[in-house]
Amino acid sequence: MDTRIDIAHTNPAAIALMIGTEAITYGQLDAAIATKMAVVQQFTPRVWLLPMHRDLATVAWVYACIRTGRVFVPVAADTDTVACQRLAAHFDQVVVLQAGHPVVLPGQAATVDLPDDSLFIGFTSGTTGVPKGYLRNHASWLASFAAYQQLGVGDNDVACLTPLQYSLGLYALLQTLFGGQTFWLTPRHLADLPERRMAVFAVPSYLREQLQQSRIDPRPLTLLLSGEIVAPQLAEAFARRYPHGQLISFYGASETSFVAYQKGVPNASSLGQTFCGPRLEVRQPDEQGVGELVVAGPLVFQGYFAHGRLTPPQAWVATGDLVRLTAGELQYFGRRDDRINRGGEKLFAAQVQATLLAHPAVADVWISGCPDAILGEAVVATVVWRQQPLTKAALNAYLRQHGRRKAKIDVVHTVAALPLAASGKHRRVSS
Repeated sequence: MDTRIDIAHTNPAAIALMIGTEAITYGQLDAAIATKMAVVQQFTPRVWLLPMHRDLATVAWVYACIRTGRVFVPVAADTDTVACQRLAAHFDQVVVLQAGHPVVLPGQAATVDLPDDSLFIGFTSGTTGVPKGYLRNHASWLASFAAYQQLGVGDNDVACLTPLQYSLGLYALLQTLFGGQTFWLTPRHLADLPERRMAVFAVPSYLREQLQQSRIDPRPLTLLLSGEIVAPQLAEAFARRYPHGQLISFYGASETSFVAYQKGVPNASSLGQTFCGPRLEVRQPDEQGVGELVVAGPLVFQGYFAHGRLTPPQAWVATGDLVRLTAGELQYFGRRDDRINRGGEKLFAAQVQATLLAHPAVADVWISGCPDAILGEAVVATVVWRQQPLTKAALNAYLRQHGRRKAKIDVVHTVAALPLAASGKHRRVSS
């Protein structure tokens, strides 16, 4: 039984990586890892900051750290020296790759004591607050690899369109090579994908415009979406462009790994059926059974890390997401801190967004609350229109007819596009 993550012990001639038109075999990757290991072992610091370029050297550095018991911190490929120094401050000292060469940076922590099984420390994208470090170990990601098999994706070649320093991209890379499949490093858009059967990881917001193209693609593409709720309109756009494809959306977080999944066009607000493995509870449910989801089990993370200190998680990890759990199916109502109290009526921003996204005139929308002297909080809709903007009255009439809960828009802002974080997810819009 595997206890540590590594590349597959497979035929050395099998293709591990595709970099453009260049094929890298598992034997060649193993040799590249061995070369980097010899370099890593010359340095004392256990923590390495790795800029996640889409090339063979970066993959080799990742596995050199893994095989030598180092803990790596994946960062954006264009991370500058100042940003590296800010991250280094959390540790006693780190090694950072500068132009491909290892350099030791001093930190500000007195000592750093990480468990032997530590794999990497990621820093969240900050879409819901200040970025924070989270620690994952080998055991929790091996459990996630096992859970992934429940999706029934098969032995397709794999690509990830979102950056590799984030949990989704890193997971796609390590899971693919652990399973002995081929990972395509360079595709960043649907148009970059090769003409073959593929499984592709991505974030919904990142694909919204790409799926609007009218060209029909006959390939049996499997699209795996995570990081945000998948709107039915996006799923339908995928089905039109890839009539022989398969859409799988899964819900989870950097701290929890897989929680729930569904295939095809999602039901409104549904996150799908829960995975086998994680234990779920809904805390402090209201009269309709909606409360905060907490998760436990072998797939969860090992704690938050900051300034040299690892804070282990509680037995149950709080997600901050408001859900209802019925017969193994999760329904999503939004983030706990996104609930809007409008004159005593509690609204869930995510539900209002999902309803408005179904309107043919709405290309994208973000719902938020803002202080109001009379209502306490007013509801603000920041909208990207497909055509002529609608009036506030027209939007509210649509909500009355199609909304699942009572909701009313008080302010409408029109924008050309909603901002995206580097991860591809929506960035919060200030009201």
